[in-house]
Amino acid sequence: MRRTQTTAVTAVALVGLAIQVAGGGGERLPSILQVCVADEATGFSWKDGGWIPTGIKPETYVVSKVEDLPTMADIKADLSLAFYAPCLLDRPEMGRAWAEAAIYNVCIAVHRVGSDSPDIMGCQEVHTKDDDSDDWKVKVNCVKGGNLAFEPNGPFQQGHFHGFLRPPKDSLDTNDTLWVEVGTCASFAGGVTQ
Repeated sequence: MRRTQTTAVTAVALVGLAIQVAGGGGERLPSILQVCVADEATGFSWKDGGWIPTGIKPETYVVSKVEDLPTMADIKADLSLAFYAPCLLDRPEMGRAWAEAAIYNVCIAVHRVGSDSPDIMGCQEVHTKDDDSDDWKVKVNCVKGGNLAFEPNGPFQQGHFHGFLRPPKDSLDTNDTLWVEVGTCASFAGGVTQ
C-alpha cells in the first residue's frame, strides 16, 4: 500500500514537471533530460541448478543525453573516461533520415537515484511518423552498455540479460541476476525541446 501511495505522489509530481514532446519533423532532439520511475520490477537468479524468482526493488533514474563526449585520444590519455566507449563506437554524430522515419546515434547517461555515477549507454534515437496524425513519435533504444528503451514522457523498460541462452552449469552458480523494470518517464521542465 505504501509503495502505491509513493508511486502515485511521484507520478503526480512528474506530471507537474513534464512538458509535451513533439517529434519536430524527425529532427534529432537537442537535449534529453527525463526522470524515469519504475512501477514494477522482477528478476531471476541461478541457484542450485535452477532459476529462482528474486525480489528486485523498483528504482528511479535520471536519464540524460550526453552532450560533450571525449575523443578516443582523450580516453587513451585518461582511462577513467573508458565508460564513454560504447557511445564513441557507435559514432553519435551519425544518423539517417527518411520521409517517414529517422534514426540517430546518441549517448545516454542513466543515473540511478542514490548511486555515485551514471551508466553510459550507446543508443539510437528513433523517430517515426504516425500515419493517421502525421505527428512524429520518439523512442530511445539502448542495447550497448546496457538494455534500456523509453519514450520521452512515456513508458520505459530496463533490464539486465546474460549473453547466453542456456542456464549456467551448476558449478557456475552466479549472483548475476536477470532482471527487468517497467515504468514511466517524464521531462524535467525544459529537458526535451524541439
